[in-house]
Amino acid sequence: DSTHHSLALPASATSGRILVHHCDKLTAICELRAHRSPLALVAFSSDSTLLASASERGTIIRVHHLPQSAAVFMFRRGTLPTTIHSLCFSPPCVDPPLLSASSSTGAVHLFSLDPNHFISAVHLFSL
Repeated sequence: DSTHHSLALPASATSGRILVHHCDKLTAICELRAHRSPLALVAFSSDSTLLASASERGTIIRVHHLPQSAAVFMFRRGTLPTTIHSLCFSPPCVDPPLLSASSSTGAVHLFSLDPNHFISAVHLFSL
């Protein structure tokens, strides 16, 4: 699969565009227009078919399907800007699949990657 050896990089210092490259073939896979604000963080799923991203603003987390670059999920983390410290996909054995995001507010948010299951944000700890 062409996405198993991929690298995601900011395409711009001023917008949230992402370039995804195939590391073995040294070719571009796609370019994503993920956010209006500069990119802060990206994470691949274990099979590299999903790419999650957050901007420096930290209010929206988007998930794209690769290599088609289709936006498949958009999650609102909150309305106030914050720093997203980590994005992590659950292991393939977890059903429904989840995406977690930790932020400078001290919250860990869990989002379902199954459109038939809704999981609200969970506040696991405070700093």
